[in-house]
Amino acid sequence: PYIDQVLLNFPYSFTGMELKGTALELIGKNKEALTWYQKSLAHNGSNSSLRNKIDDLSNAKDYFKELATADIYAYMTEQRGKNIQNNYGYTYLLDESLLQLYPEGGGKSQMRYVVEITSDNGIESLKEINLGLSGNYHITKSEIVKPDKKVVPASKSGSNLVFNNLDIGDLIYVDYETAYTNNGRFYEDHVDYFQFDSYHPVAKNTLKILVPKGKHFAYEVLNGDLSYKKEMLGEYVYHQWETINSMGMATQENYMPSLSDIARYVHISTIDSWNDIAHWYSDLVRPQIVINSDVKEAFQKIFPNGTTDYSEDEKASRIYYYIMENFSYSHVGFRQSGYVPQKPSRTIKSKLGDCKDFSTLYLTLAQMAGLKSHLVLVLTSDFGKQSMVLPSQDFNHCIAKVFIEGKPQYLELTDNNMPYRAIPNTLENATALDIPNQWVTEVQQGIYPLDASAHVPTVLESNMEYVLNDGEHSLTIESILKGSINSHYAGVFKEKNYEVVKKKITDDFQGRITEDFTLDSIHGIEYDLRSPVVKYVSNLTINEKINEIGSMKVFSLPAVNNAYNTSIISADKRVFPIDYLLYENADIY
Repeated sequence: PYIDQVLLNFPYSFTGMELKGTALELIGKNKEALTWYQKSLAHNGSNSSLRNKIDDLSNAKDYFKELATADIYAYMTEQRGKNIQNNYGYTYLLDESLLQLYPEGGGKSQMRYVVEITSDNGIESLKEINLGLSGNYHITKSEIVKPDKKVVPASKSGSNLVFNNLDIGDLIYVDYETAYTNNGRFYEDHVDYFQFDSYHPVAKNTLKILVPKGKHFAYEVLNGDLSYKKEMLGEYVYHQWETINSMGMATQENYMPSLSDIARYVHISTIDSWNDIAHWYSDLVRPQIVINSDVKEAFQKIFPNGTTDYSEDEKASRIYYYIMENFSYSHVGFRQSGYVPQKPSRTIKSKLGDCKDFSTLYLTLAQMAGLKSHLVLVLTSDFGKQSMVLPSQDFNHCIAKVFIEGKPQYLELTDNNMPYRAIPNTLENATALDIPNQWVTEVQQGIYPLDASAHVPTVLESNMEYVLNDGEHSLTIESILKGSINSHYAGVFKEKNYEVVKKKITDDFQGRITEDFTLDSIHGIEYDLRSPVVKYVSNLTINEKINEIGSMKVFSLPAVNNAYNTSIISADKRVFPIDYLLYENADIY
């Protein structure tokens, strides 16, 4: 009667529902108990012990036993010793991923891989492995299988594995299971991606996913084709992707694209659309945008005489420089610090924040100044162009977008040295998602690349005077810098110690000039945060002799601004294309 009273008072209590099920199970009413257990689990999908109890009572089928590669040790015997060519000393004989999604959210997975050691490099690379597991996991197998089939268990500490006495010809066999739950608005959803190509050969690479019938499930295969099949298994839709005898990719090359843009991947998502992500984040941010006395006081400092006499560009820049000059960036990852930004007043008081905090502060002040502005979630370009193709929360950055005379301007607010309207390389070709707010409800739909965003171009200009002498030559360089590259040099010239500045500029020239040189002096430094230009003059001595060919004297001119070098232009044949953004830091020389 007490449990019934609890459920009468709190009809959605998953604790009460589970207690009701336990009471019914104790008196032998397993069918009724199962019903109450399932009701409890629907409200508390993270209860893995209850899920196990439900599986036991209902004699639920273990699909993983049916789907996993059968008789794994016989498979090892069949596949090992084939001397498949590789570049790093080991070959994958099996890379198998099984994933089961639950109707009420969450799921479980099983990962199995078998790796054959073919050289000392392989031993060195794999003698110690960190699986990186946390939460609810169980390592079923972690062992060496010798050529004579002798099994040597690995030493374990958490998910750190040590394979002692590993030899060429040995197999490493690892098998582990994980269970997970989600929370928040997307607690029922699952987003993931799986890589099928790597630098190592794989005899069999397979991905098997069970999706509850009726559940939205989208997938995309990128950068090539994969064998695929789909069928019904009980209450699930079964999806399988597989490759057989996949050769490893060519070895890494300088400035090659991200693997996400060249290797075959399967991306999956159960979230309906990007609009769901945009409105989710808009809902998180909306309660934080509170304009109190602290915010009003900050606004008064920026615009002591009001905003009437300023153009939109002047208003946008004054707010930008207020943030640049008064706040320090907290170096905490976007996801690690939570998705919800601080209230603007807290950022103002603490003078500390991360990307979403500063972007929210900017948005708030811009709205007060009559500017149209909203947040933009970003996955930076160093992750590649195709790292995120289906609806997902996996952004790693947040910026502000403000409209000036009707045209969008993206603002990076975490770099105190970045000139107004300049953007760093990591935002060029980044993946972006506009976030609406209470003032700007109509925004661009879906993700898009920041490939043509308006910004101050990055210019690297050098004016040189080269005076030839016997044995030593004098080189005077006037450097004029504009755009995002100013951030680096502004950080250098903020230093008050001249010798430290000189050392940093010497290091900079050493990366640009091939000749032996000595930096004698730096002078004529012109730097101001609110100026789009940084200037300085360097005096160098070049320690190179003039060569003579007959009556001719021959010398080389130092190439201070060299847009190309031997690491990108080589006589060797390239396998992968060049991602120029990884190499270039200037728009104009």
